[in-house]
Amino acid sequence: MASHQGTTILCLDIDSSGVKDLIMGDATYSGLTLLTNSGTTVNANSPMISYDDAFPSYTTPVKCYNFPAAFFIDVNFDGKNDLLASPNATVSSLDRESVILYQNNGTNAIPVFSPSSNNFLQSEMIEHGTGAIPTFVDYNDDGLQDLVIGNYYNYKAVGDKESTLALYYNVGSPAVPVFEFVDNDLLNLSQANLGLRTVPAFGDIDGDGDPDLFLGLEDGTLVFYENLTTGGAPIWAPPIFNFADQLSNPISVSAFAFPQLFDLDQDGLLDLLIGNRVGNIAYYRNVGSSSSASFQLIDPTLGEVDILPGNTNSNASIHFFRAGNETHLFSGSFDGDITYYSDIDGAGTTATETKYAYFDPMVSSGTYYYRLKQLDYDGSYSYSNVISIDSEAKENAFFGSVFPNPTKESFTLTTGARNQAEPISISFYSSQLQLVKTIELTGSTNASNYVVETQDLKSGVYSVRLKSGNDVELRKVVIL
Repeated sequence: MASHQGTTILCLDIDSSGVKDLIMGDATYSGLTLLTNSGTTVNANSPMISYDDAFPSYTTPVKCYNFPAAFFIDVNFDGKNDLLASPNATVSSLDRESVILYQNNGTNAIPVFSPSSNNFLQSEMIEHGTGAIPTFVDYNDDGLQDLVIGNYYNYKAVGDKESTLALYYNVGSPAVPVFEFVDNDLLNLSQANLGLRTVPAFGDIDGDGDPDLFLGLEDGTLVFYENLTTGGAPIWAPPIFNFADQLSNPISVSAFAFPQLFDLDQDGLLDLLIGNRVGNIAYYRNVGSSSSASFQLIDPTLGEVDILPGNTNSNASIHFFRAGNETHLFSGSFDGDITYYSDIDGAGTTATETKYAYFDPMVSSGTYYYRLKQLDYDGSYSYSNVISIDSEAKENAFFGSVFPNPTKESFTLTTGARNQAEPISISFYSSQLQLVKTIELTGSTNASNYVVETQDLKSGVYSVRLKSGNDVELRKVVIL
């Protein structure tokens, strides 16, 4: 039998003849083929005497897009191996129905397979294609945060892709959310031809008490949907494509727009922040009113953020938030890393000296250069003088991990071993460099884990100074 150069093979004795038969999948075929061995003893070079190219033909055959691979394994713990089939392709297979289970109603010696599920395990999870983009919003106005998921794309048989939104209602509670599937193609985006990677951003920009919707598109532009409802599930107005700024210029960030509505300047109005393909963030300030938003471009590269320097496919996936009255930013990227930014808020117009602290977790040995950028609300900016810092990497550092981080009530500090026990001092500093708390721990000569209580600290980001003898290190700890 000839096969494509891409073939999957499962060897098993399916008829209890004493020799192995073959179940094969092919890169260009959606089914499985059974080749039956004519022999009765191993290593006899016996030929394959029959084949079933729609296996198992005695029941509903396996149909799996694309490039199926078969596995003989007991998945329900009844002592009998079942048949699993799943695509051997990562970018050309169905997303939600691609793990096919046939239960074994026979024996391990002579299995009899019966179709059971086309989404084994997948039915128990939230699955929305490649590059899922979740956001939370009270979609049906019941006081609970629901889940809306954008994505890079869903696989669409055969050989096509589409980007859609999925909706899950929260049928649990604020403390214990339980998400129930509602819709896999919210707003019928599969028929809208908007390209790949549609990114939802919700926020009330017209002051009527319900969330409106922006969609960031692959081409870098935005689509706006006004929410016309007066309560309950949204009623969406017809979409406004190429949504424009206050000068009537279409807002565009070149490619892969990732919008967020967030009051960056803390004036009570939602501003528009947009991550883009090259890893920058565009800042559009809301210069309108609470009932009529109008967005003015202030900075196309806010804070000179560059998620993956030198990589033009960074795909900045942004999330600004406030904790402890301070603004923070997490940004995902194409390679799966998450970058964290703090000390974002400015001090405003003041004659009082302002101190800034920055913790660079990427420092190793060498000379590093830093400067401050002062950005005003009108888009103008200036730089401080550049300072240089010489850093020497320390071998066999005494202090190890701090986990979990972020944390709520406590974290664990690991330390190494040393010849002489030294007390350990842990000092917490706020973002304004104010000493908030100091803890003294009894040192040990052995490698140890110390639990550090943090219930009495307000939510925020703290610079933590760890000192034991001549060992001094800094950590950044986020308290939720």
